[in-house]
Amino acid sequence: HARIDRAIRLALDESDPDLDWLTRPMALFVTEGGKRIRPALCVWALRVSADRQEPPDALWEVAAAWELFHAFLLAPDDVIDAARTRRGRPALHLRLDHAAARPGAGRHLAIVAGDLLFSHAQRLIVEAGLPKTVHDEICRVFSRIALETGRGQALDIWLSHRPPDQTPESLILRGYHWKTAAYTFEGPLLSGAILAGLDPACLGPVSAFATALGQAYQVHNDLIDLLNPASEGCD
Repeated sequence: HARIDRAIRLALDESDPDLDWLTRPMALFVTEGGKRIRPALCVWALRVSADRQEPPDALWEVAAAWELFHAFLLAPDDVIDAARTRRGRPALHLRLDHAAARPGAGRHLAIVAGDLLFSHAQRLIVEAGLPKTVHDEICRVFSRIALETGRGQALDIWLSHRPPDQTPESLILRGYHWKTAAYTFEGPLLSGAILAGLDPACLGPVSAFATALGQAYQVHNDLIDLLNPASEGCD
């Protein structure tokens, strides 16, 4: 994870002292913990798609972008869930409450921080120095995944207020795809495959594999929630 973490730190390195109270907690929120599943999948996809001894330098920026995208979603998600912790530490909106020295301001600032983290993720890809065709394809994937994830978040909130027995299975699975499979599995795996120069005809099967894996992951996660007492962030 060292090269991915370095890319994340460089992306979040802000030198404006007037915003240090925001950028420092935001950077710590991203760098303190996390399994780095998404960047790891991006790296793995490249390594199994191409016979290369040394991956291209741009790989680490693209992989790190998916971790920043994940952080962009976590910040407002904790506000929605009124979660007090994330990875065993205070949630970002509580850290920003302390920084602003005004209770409640952190919720608003965490939403802004999420927007900034999305911008950092996008900038990493744009400035990664990719060949034009690769750059355009990864940007298309990123923008599509961002849109689908937003739809998934909206659907998740809407479904949380409906009885499960009144929700079609197809809609639940679509929500799993949009909210989890798309950005946790499909985006990173496709990005690695595209960076490897995988034949475009093979990208469809990569997406299908990623979708099935992501849906299974979310079903497993929901079953764990059902078997255990309710907790913060529980679905």
